[in-house]
Amino acid sequence: MSKTLLDNIRERKEDQRVNAVKELGIFELRGLGRELGIASPTTRKRDELVSLILDKLTVGVQSAPEQSKTKKGRPCKQLKNLDEIMSIMTGATEENRSIITATKRIRPYNEIITFAQETPVFNMAMAEKFENFEGVLRISSKVGYFLDRKNARKIFVPLDMIEEYKLKMGDYLQVIAKMINLSEQYIVSQILKINFTDVANYKLENSAEKQPHISFEAVNYGDFQLFRGRRSIICYKNHLFEDPRFVNFAEKAIADGFKFVMLGLNTGFEDAIMFSNIEGGINLSTGYGTDYQIGLDKVVDTISLVSRLVERGEKVILFVNDILEILSSLDLCFDGKNNILGHTAEAVVIGQKLISLGKAFKDGSEASVVMTYRDLNKDDQFLINEIFKVSTKYE
Repeated sequence: MSKTLLDNIRERKEDQRVNAVKELGIFELRGLGRELGIASPTTRKRDELVSLILDKLTVGVQSAPEQSKTKKGRPCKQLKNLDEIMSIMTGATEENRSIITATKRIRPYNEIITFAQETPVFNMAMAEKFENFEGVLRISSKVGYFLDRKNARKIFVPLDMIEEYKLKMGDYLQVIAKMINLSEQYIVSQILKINFTDVANYKLENSAEKQPHISFEAVNYGDFQLFRGRRSIICYKNHLFEDPRFVNFAEKAIADGFKFVMLGLNTGFEDAIMFSNIEGGINLSTGYGTDYQIGLDKVVDTISLVSRLVERGEKVILFVNDILEILSSLDLCFDGKNNILGHTAEAVVIGQKLISLGKAFKDGSEASVVMTYRDLNKDDQFLINEIFKVSTKYE
C-alpha cells in the first residue's frame, strides 16, 4: 500500500518541517492553512500562520474540516498545487525545492527599496548659488535628502532641521537650497513649506492611530461614480488627453480640498503637458523617453508621499495613468531573475504596494487610487490577478 502525503508528513523530522514551512510565501501559507483547517487563514499574520501550521502538522491533520464547495475563501495567488507544497515540506530534495515559487525568494517592499547612505561633500566656493526646489523627503540613518521634482537634483536636508520640524519620510518639502559641490548637489538653507503648508502654520503633531472603514462617499468621473478611499480602474482605448473627463475630475477634486497626486511613467507628450497644467496638482510623472531609474524614484516617492499625507489626516486622490506602462518600466529596473504574472517579481511587489494605498479611515482621511489601463493590455496577468481583484472596473 503506497504511503499518503499524511504518512510522509508524519515521518519527517521536526526541523525539516519547520524549515520548509518557514520558506513558504504568505499566499502558500494561507492555502496550506486553509487545507489544514485553520480558521480564517487570510486574516492572520505570517508568524501566526507558521505557528498554527506547525502545530497542526505536529498533532496530525485528520481532523481538518472539509471545505465548503460554495465558499472556498480567497484563492491562493501562487499556490498551483497543494501536493507540490506538501512534497516540498516532506521531501527536502533539491529537485523538490526548485518548485518553490518566486514569491518566497523576493524581499518585501521595505527591503527592495533602500536609500543611499551618501555623505555630502562641501565646496564652500559654491555656497553663493541659491535655488528653489521641492520634492519628497527620504530619511536614512545618516542622511536626509530629496530628489527635486523637476530635475532630479539631490537636495540634502540637515539632520538638525529634520529634528527641529519633526520631519518624516514622505513629507513634501518646498525649500531654498545652496549648491555645495560641482556635482550640483545642494543643501537646504531654508524650508518654505511642509506638505504644502507654510512653515509658520505647519502643525507638528500627527494623527492618532487610524481606524479603517469602508466609505460610501463618491466623486464623479464623467458619468462614473468612483467611491472614495477605494481603488478604481478605468479602461481607455485612446489617449487620456483626448477625454475631457480627466481635467474636469482633477480640477473639481482640487477645488473640493483633495490633494491630487498624478503618477505616470514614460508619459506621452500631450498627456505630460496636460498633467503639468493641472493647477494645484502634484505631478510626479515622467515624460516620454525618461530614464527608467528616474521612473522608479517617482513611484517610490509617490508611495511615500501618499502614505504620509494620509497619516497627516489629508484626503488624497492618486491618479495613476496607465498602470501597465508603470509595471513595464519598473521591470527594466531589475534583473528579471524572478518573474511573476509576466513581470519581474520586484515590480509586482512595488505595484501591489501602490495599489494598496487606497484606503479610508474613520477620521476622514483617505487615499482614493484611480488607475487607467489601455485596452491593448487587457490580458496582462498582473491586471487580471491583482488589480481587477481589488478594484472597481469601469469601461
